[in-house]
Amino acid sequence: MRQVIERTTRLRAAVAALAVMLTAGALAAGPLDRSARASSAPEAHAGQPMRHFVARGLYRSTAVYDHQAWSWYQPTRLHSWIAPDGSGRQRTLSGKPWFASQEDRATWEAAGKPRFLAHGFRPHNDSQTLPPSSFDDLLYSPQPAAEMPAETAALVDWLLDLAKQPSRGGGNGFESSVKTLELVTELLRNPALSAAQRLALYEAEISIEGVEVLGSATDAAGREGTAIAAESANSGALTRYSILVEEASGRIFESEALRLAPLPYQHEWAGPQLESRTTYLQDGVASPGAFEKKSRKRSHRR
Repeated sequence: MRQVIERTTRLRAAVAALAVMLTAGALAAGPLDRSARASSAPEAHAGQPMRHFVARGLYRSTAVYDHQAWSWYQPTRLHSWIAPDGSGRQRTLSGKPWFASQEDRATWEAAGKPRFLAHGFRPHNDSQTLPPSSFDDLLYSPQPAAEMPAETAALVDWLLDLAKQPSRGGGNGFESSVKTLELVTELLRNPALSAAQRLALYEAEISIEGVEVLGSATDAAGREGTAIAAESANSGALTRYSILVEEASGRIFESEALRLAPLPYQHEWAGPQLESRTTYLQDGVASPGAFEKKSRKRSHRR
């Protein structure tokens, strides 16, 4: 029996987030955003101080069926609540997907319109409660802020040493510039870091060989910043991984992966293709009690 195989083009969860929107054009607010405002708190961790992160994403995936392939985009909105021990909850609000091009739709139709999405073309929500150490401590723990060197050269060495650790992608074939960009993406979202530390990370990253300053850009939420990037062909085709940073504060706005060359199975190539984009909307401390109060109010309204 022929089977449809979903194959994401994201390298891994964190690398997929290495992306920045280099042109304006936010995803239109709609049911996805309205549903996100109705999401609830992680009851399993009530009473603990938590970090609450909100991100909006757009991810390209590819399905292979009977020697044919087509790609589509999936818009998402992700809420993450993280407790001090790395446990927490994630709620993913997935909007209606769409084909990456008319050619992709035509290929799917010529294949007989096989079912390749678990939820079809409908929006859907997923929620999961996660055990301790589920989240990268670079994202939420105060420890990195305490360990980070202040001097740029020492900070470069610190990032390069982190990138060599097997648990952080050491030995996975990606260039050091890409791996440190991934680390910086997580660290810049950590609320424990001061503005001075975020700016120091930015300066250290642009000092690493292979990292390029692209210049001014606007993210999908309309915020302006400076884009920096690194390139690698380790995913199968040359891809540019970039982040958008506000130079005044070191705050990260967005990350992006843009494929610059075709993959081996692609017979036609129309130019650079967006692989993933993540727009960071909220990185901060949340009060579980406040969430519970809002949740009860929503329950009464129902």
